[in-house]
Amino acid sequence: VEGNVASFMKDFGYVARASPDIAALAAFDSLVRDAVPAALKWSWGRSGIKYRHVVAAFLCETLSVLDRFGSTVFARESMRKFLLDLVVSMASHFAVYPIVAAITLRLANENLGLEGYWDLGFIALMALLILLVYTFMLGALYALRDNALKHDWALAVLLCFILILAVVTRLLYSPLALAAQQFQPQLLRKSEEEAAKQLDAPLATPGGLGEPGACRLADTSDTCSVDDEGTPKEVVPKVAVLLEGPRGVTAPRC
Repeated sequence: VEGNVASFMKDFGYVARASPDIAALAAFDSLVRDAVPAALKWSWGRSGIKYRHVVAAFLCETLSVLDRFGSTVFARESMRKFLLDLVVSMASHFAVYPIVAAITLRLANENLGLEGYWDLGFIALMALLILLVYTFMLGALYALRDNALKHDWALAVLLCFILILAVVTRLLYSPLALAAQQFQPQLLRKSEEEAAKQLDAPLATPGGLGEPGACRLADTSDTCSVDDEGTPKEVVPKVAVLLEGPRGVTAPRC
């Protein structure tokens, strides 16, 4: 497994091909600790979910606009009413529902550390808050739609309100493009620095190099010595193979 990880890091250019495996493992450790969380955060954006996934989730409800069209044709209602219904339905689908979903996920993320009655109280408060936000936005849309059937000024206000909802939706689901562009060079530099520190640091058990069985790189030769009461027992070509990875090593093997 360690050999495959080292080959992966070298083939993808995170470390030089001539680097020893220990440097590749140290760079991989940095990659997992820093790159994976940052990549996930960038991938899911500010809200924690893709905008297209939210839109697809509410698609079944939005198709009800076809029923409104059918009723408009059957009852021979004005086309203005159908167009307003269509505008409100699209605004709900592409703005109101995604805004509510983003707020719900953000509040749920804040609830992860709560327990007991605090958890239940927060869930109840979150549900009430989401209901109020949803009712306000949807109620405002339908109230403006009813007034827009009679007054042109209400139609202008309705379009402005929809524009505000669109801007809020864009802000909530905007990708972290700037962080993604700056991330990769920082990762490579950090991986190289940590790999260099890992190579320079002595390999030892938590007790230190002086304890029996401790493993270290010799200072003046390319050999790895095992100290046992001060007497070398084994000398092999230089390279220390880590039993538990580049961090938290408890028992290096020469």
